[in-house]
Amino acid sequence: MFMNVIIAAVILFVLGAVIAGYYFSRDNRIKRAMRAAPLVAARDFQGDQLARLQGTLRYATEPLTAPLSGRSCALYVVQVEEYRSNGKSGSWHEIIREEEGREFFLDDDSGSAFVRPDGADTVLVKDAHFRSGTLNDATPGLEAFLNRNGTKSTGWLFNRSLRYKEGVLEAGELVAVCGRGVREADPDPRSAQGGYRESATRVVLSQSLHAPLYISDDPSVLTG
Repeated sequence: MFMNVIIAAVILFVLGAVIAGYYFSRDNRIKRAMRAAPLVAARDFQGDQLARLQGTLRYATEPLTAPLSGRSCALYVVQVEEYRSNGKSGSWHEIIREEEGREFFLDDDSGSAFVRPDGADTVLVKDAHFRSGTLNDATPGLEAFLNRNGTKSTGWLFNRSLRYKEGVLEAGELVAVCGRGVREADPDPRSAQGGYRESATRVVLSQSLHAPLYISDDPSVLTG
């Protein structure tokens, strides 16, 4: 009986640790913060408030090329994880996280916001997946990406067990951005159309010392 109690306690402890790890993970903390922020239209955004904007992404500059899939995008995140054995079990460990973004517009029914993503905390849907390992050599493109980040797909004798995940923000995609921002003069002549009081200005969102900037295309932070 006593041994059963010990086993049950261990199981509950491990289960609690797993649940806590998931709940307090980086991505879930960001998504909870975004969902908690009020959703406002670009036209109604006030610079001193922490708010969430949602709209369709439009390129503001020449788009990037995602390193693994070759897709055009305003922002990409690539994660590479390695499987490491520990006796009879093992786990995945992140060895590379590469992220790059360029300025973009977020258009909703009321107007546009201009987003500067440098330093933002992002949660992107990883919709491109690749693997390399035993009897599965990395493609030249994957190997080049690893080399650029100071590593390679092979170990001392065999291929390392690696998985690659890539997420991007593309033109026309529904995206949520959460943070504080400012209004500035809008150089786009199209902003003068519509007759709104704010038509000569635009919302500008960027990372600052006073508030984080969150960016996501995860369905759980997008309002239907």
